[in-house]
Amino acid sequence: MTRTVFVLALTILAPISFAFAQMPAEPLRPDNPVTELDPVQIRSQLDKQGGPLITAPGSFGHKTQNEIHERSSSNLSHILDFEPNVEFVGGPRAGAELPQIRGLNSNRILILDEGVRQNFQSGHNGRIFADFSLMEEIEVVKGPWSSLYGSGAMGGVISFRRSTASDLIRRTGLTTGAEITLDGATANNQTGGRVTGFSKVGIFEPLISARVSNSSDVRLGTGDELPYSASKDQDLYASLGLRFSENHHFHLKIGARDERADSLINPNDNLGAQNPAADLRSRKYDYVGDYQFKNERVDFHAKPYVRRTEVEKIRVSDKRTDTQIVDTTGIDLWNNLPLTFSDSVRSVLTLGAETFTDKNTGTRGTGPLAAFPDGRTQQTGVYVQPSIIMNDTLTITPGLRWDSYKTEDLGGTAKDTSGERTSAKFYVSKEYKPKHLIFAGWGQAFNAPRLQDLYVSGVHFPGNFFVPNPDLKPENAETFEVGFKNQTALSDETALQWSGTYFVTEARDFIQQNVLATTTNFINVDEVRLEGAELSSFYQHTLWGAGLSYGLVRSKDKASGDPLPDTAADQFNLRGEYYASDALTFGTDAKWAQKQTRVPSGVSETPEFYSQDVYASWKEGNFKAVLRVNNVFDRNYRRHGSAIADVGRDVRATASFAF
Repeated sequence: MTRTVFVLALTILAPISFAFAQMPAEPLRPDNPVTELDPVQIRSQLDKQGGPLITAPGSFGHKTQNEIHERSSSNLSHILDFEPNVEFVGGPRAGAELPQIRGLNSNRILILDEGVRQNFQSGHNGRIFADFSLMEEIEVVKGPWSSLYGSGAMGGVISFRRSTASDLIRRTGLTTGAEITLDGATANNQTGGRVTGFSKVGIFEPLISARVSNSSDVRLGTGDELPYSASKDQDLYASLGLRFSENHHFHLKIGARDERADSLINPNDNLGAQNPAADLRSRKYDYVGDYQFKNERVDFHAKPYVRRTEVEKIRVSDKRTDTQIVDTTGIDLWNNLPLTFSDSVRSVLTLGAETFTDKNTGTRGTGPLAAFPDGRTQQTGVYVQPSIIMNDTLTITPGLRWDSYKTEDLGGTAKDTSGERTSAKFYVSKEYKPKHLIFAGWGQAFNAPRLQDLYVSGVHFPGNFFVPNPDLKPENAETFEVGFKNQTALSDETALQWSGTYFVTEARDFIQQNVLATTTNFINVDEVRLEGAELSSFYQHTLWGAGLSYGLVRSKDKASGDPLPDTAADQFNLRGEYYASDALTFGTDAKWAQKQTRVPSGVSETPEFYSQDVYASWKEGNFKAVLRVNNVFDRNYRRHGSAIADVGRDVRATASFAF
């Protein structure tokens, strides 16, 4: 059935021919004809070789700074809302965003904030601790990437980085300047602003930026306000760059984020006797280094980092205070070696090593927090990835990474756990004509048990207690995928792009929460299968553009034969744009999620829904403005896997000016 749906969708989409996920960075204009457009300027940073996105084997999504600004949002879920097979659950409260890729939930997705690990995970908290109003780019890769990144990258990787001084200098044409951004939204009466200063003085490129934002309870599509959803945040960021030459530079990025919210003990759920109100405070502090030296023989990168993420919840009724802290220290080193074997055969060989340590600290008042045990995880990995290019058209990319990990219970008497894993991949791609590529690949991935999976204890909810399980095994997965990517200049005024991927994932020892009458623990599930496809397309004229994408996932617990409980529904995404002038663009985005009936016993089905956004953007010199109406028809809908309805009609406005 899945293959039939895939072929049917491909038959429908291919003649329409769009490329929703990888559209050109700038609209086509009469003074910027298709023949001058070079989409390969968009390069992948996740493959660590910086190759063109169009030729990188695998299924990628990429958002440029212009596309991020056009979304008029500081939330990642809004920015990636139309990326096929990338879903967000958890609801609209602050600190609740949980990503899902190809049916695999957030515990199996690696988050890279400024290119390095954001490892905070806790059962009733989100995974995203960042403001997106100054993001330069966001990249998503779907599928297993443990051969480069080790534990955690089973479902994929989401990576984002903020702007540096060199980015603003390039965009504005100013060597010293400032940018002021103001934004607001009606659904939660949100107001915010950011002030950024940047300069270039010799080799020194400093940037300093600050943002504040306030919001009240958000109005849902039901027409009701969601209680305990107001928030306010402060975000400070500095990027201190040293550019010794074009290919030799260092950046030190320093961030401090503080978000306070009226929330619940579990912000993903509704208010109730077992989910009382709480004051939520989340803080993140980080120092990230980014060093690169490149010449004809080497391309060396080093990313050392220190990051602290802290979530504090104060129960309103009695001021009971729970604090969860994750301190992460690590470094990722790699070098790309260009090799030439003959006139027709060359290679880029990536050699790298990574090590990091996570330290968890949990407190309840002055004592320990049993649900977030004190502990330490250490992981070290070495990896190799050669990309062998033959006749500039055939690329063979094997990869191999070895990891060693150890987890210690620092607050109890449970035994330590340790292990080793080797993750491999093998991809082949063929560019049968320029910018027309087919690929096939196989990859392995693993996910080591988290501290709170192994050593959790204490009360889960009244009458139910957590039981530790230090014998948990790592999750393992193998994925096979085939796909295509095409970019075609039909004329000086029209361009056509389309891509598609079909994948099968077989996972073993899936870690799942096992809730019984009086106890809860984490167990390994023998085998899980996920199968699906993503298709995306975009057609662009100098005056207008239209796009369509589609995502499908089927899941099965092989032991029971049931689907997994939180697999996203099939979804179509549509986009239309009209370029009224070089400065003014009108557009609309729409999504249609089908009814999710493939659920196990005891899990409710989710109705289908349709939601549409409309927007207008204006860019003149260094002034940019976006007016956007999300959920313009004020639809009442709920995503599968979320307990809370989505936001109702939301008028959003953003304006920025650099001088």
